[in-house]
Amino acid sequence: MKIKFLPALVGLFLTTSTFTSCLDTEVTEMTYSSDSSIKSFSLGTLKIKVLGNSSHGIADSAYIDTMSMGDYPFTIDQINRTIENKDSLPVGTDISKVITKITADSNYILYGKKTSADGEPTDTLWTSTDSIDFSFGPLQFQVTAYDLSKGRPYTVKINVHTQDPDSLIWHSVYDTHTFTTDLTEQKAIYKDNKIYVFGIANGTPTLQYTTISYNSDFSGAVPGAWKEMETPLPQNTDPYSATLWNNEIYFLAQSKLYKLTTNGYEEIQVANATEGFSQLISGHNTTLYARKANTEKTFTSLTVSNGAYSCTDDGDGSAPIIFPATAQPFSAVTVPASHNNTLYRTIVMSSGETASEKTGIVCSRLSSDNSWITYTQPDTLSCPNITNPTMIYYNKKLYAFGGASKASDGTHEAFALLYSSTDNGLSWDNIAIHETFAKPTEDDKTFTERYAETQSYSCTVDEHNFIWIIWGDGSMSRGRINHLGFAPKW
Repeated sequence: MKIKFLPALVGLFLTTSTFTSCLDTEVTEMTYSSDSSIKSFSLGTLKIKVLGNSSHGIADSAYIDTMSMGDYPFTIDQINRTIENKDSLPVGTDISKVITKITADSNYILYGKKTSADGEPTDTLWTSTDSIDFSFGPLQFQVTAYDLSKGRPYTVKINVHTQDPDSLIWHSVYDTHTFTTDLTEQKAIYKDNKIYVFGIANGTPTLQYTTISYNSDFSGAVPGAWKEMETPLPQNTDPYSATLWNNEIYFLAQSKLYKLTTNGYEEIQVANATEGFSQLISGHNTTLYARKANTEKTFTSLTVSNGAYSCTDDGDGSAPIIFPATAQPFSAVTVPASHNNTLYRTIVMSSGETASEKTGIVCSRLSSDNSWITYTQPDTLSCPNITNPTMIYYNKKLYAFGGASKASDGTHEAFALLYSSTDNGLSWDNIAIHETFAKPTEDDKTFTERYAETQSYSCTVDEHNFIWIIWGDGSMSRGRINHLGFAPKW
């Protein structure tokens, strides 16, 4: 960057002092500093385009707001002479009129003002009241030292998100990866770069799996072709019983417990479980909750120690808990308690007993307790009655969705709405902005249309925060909230 008017500044810098005494004349020469570094850089208040509800209650309305950007720190690399913000400014931030605050070794700072992306920068003296246009890319700032030497220029870049960090974006639907036969009664589990889908094909239980290939930065993921496990599943396997516990996949068949192995599966002998089990629910690192066979409300806790399995009954179930019958869909998650990471909370969701009910059933149990509780809330706060529901723990909250739902505000089509809960399933809200089932641009069908084709689906979340929906024919949809995929710049 050329500084065109430095000679005009000479008079401001160049000073000598002469002192005269009655004996002789002494001239003292003063040396001026050659330091020319920028010590701090920050932004003022900027305009930002915000998406939200208008005053008329219309969702997804855009309006202009202002926001102080002073809390966004800028990193100054003194060796490479670069300045930029590690945390990008919110999407929609206008950086064409930026007020900056700079402290440097000298108050004489010049920058290359640009009026177009390809235009030649014009040397301009910086002031704290300047409105600077950064929309054409990085600008160069240069400090003039008090000895009139020019410091090496700094390249200043303001990073702005190009994606809404809170939006749930759905990408390619993989139609080429389909099952040989459509599946019903699906349950999907992710483990070690593979998605396993238990289901029923023409009345016979089956297990399909696919291997996921990720980009080096995990910005994308592609599934391989579906493969069927060579060893047939046991007769009368309950697909809904498939559960991941301690990084092992367990399932039930004819009340017996099985574990998936590299060569197929093996039956697990459990002490104190002569009647077997009717359901596997969910569990944490030490305990897997299950319901005993031939009972309505008797639950048990499975544990394993040195390869030996045992279970302890919880009694007759003192809480008025209602779980779905065997071979009926339900969804369960286990998450660490927010107040104590040594405790775990297991939450279970199922449909109401009748389709006319406006609320689904949500039950909870803390690992330190020996009974379950059923949440009851007014219709406006309770989870809707969702057919074939899915509940996942994602983005530090619970999400629920699935088939057609009935709630206090009416009946909704399958995959029309996405519900969330931030209080472990006690209350639920319908998400109208950002996190929705928007149709992927690569697909010509909505999620509602895809579900209607087979009335079957399953869902799982992988370790890189991708949500996978597996439709009844084996085609797949992949989604992720943007900020969960952002990679650090340093």
